[in-house]
Amino acid sequence: METLSFKFLAIISKSHFISYPCHSFSNSFNSSSLFFIKRLLNNNTRLLTNTAAGIAATPTTQQLKHIKKIAMHKNPKLNPENRMTIYAGPLSLHVRKYKRLALLFCTCGFLLVPSIYFYGKAPIVGAIGVGLSSLVPLFFINYLSATYVSRIYIYLPPQRRYEPSLRRSFNPYALHSSGNPYLTIETFDWLGRIEETTLKLSELKEYKNKNKFQWITWIKQESNNRIGKRFYVEKRVLKQDVFSKGLVEWIEKQSGLNQVQKTNDLK
Repeated sequence: METLSFKFLAIISKSHFISYPCHSFSNSFNSSSLFFIKRLLNNNTRLLTNTAAGIAATPTTQQLKHIKKIAMHKNPKLNPENRMTIYAGPLSLHVRKYKRLALLFCTCGFLLVPSIYFYGKAPIVGAIGVGLSSLVPLFFINYLSATYVSRIYIYLPPQRRYEPSLRRSFNPYALHSSGNPYLTIETFDWLGRIEETTLKLSELKEYKNKNKFQWITWIKQESNNRIGKRFYVEKRVLKQDVFSKGLVEWIEKQSGLNQVQKTNDLK
């Protein structure tokens, strides 16, 4: 009887206590190790994703410079609805037409070069000369009219933009608390498109030197006293209005031109 019970216990121990617990332990070990590896991979993937997103979100040095440049020029106070037109160039439409016409003839001249060479039996030097000759009026017209101002806008305070008293006289302190209001000057590029230059009143100076090949009236003075963009306005048109005439006199005054004129008159 004892031997039977002993054998019975041995069978039970082999079947339950030896085989099954070892098998469950191995399964639990494998599942826990797989869970740990999977969790580690998920953490690494999340870390790499956050790092890549941080690198993509961090702007480079050139991007930071571009953002600062935009923030300097795109002043939130310079709303186009608050600006007033004080000058319109009488030849602005003609200047735009001349620029585009010169560009059209230049394009046609270069397109004719292959046909003149192959079908006209002209020497290659003559064919190239036809194309280069079309560049002369293009460069001349664009260089001569690069400074021509199409329009000038001045920015008014939002709360006073509908007051007609501001137009009766030019008072920069009524336009801006610092006495240095903003202006936007429009010119044309080579394609006849409008280019806007926004600057402060103190940056506009009278151009005292004479240039025989280019029209220049005002210049933009940079922070390091360099000559920036050049502008040409017809003063006879500006002086027909009280407000724009005061603007011309103010620029001449801050450029020291009035003192030179007075000394010349005294001599």
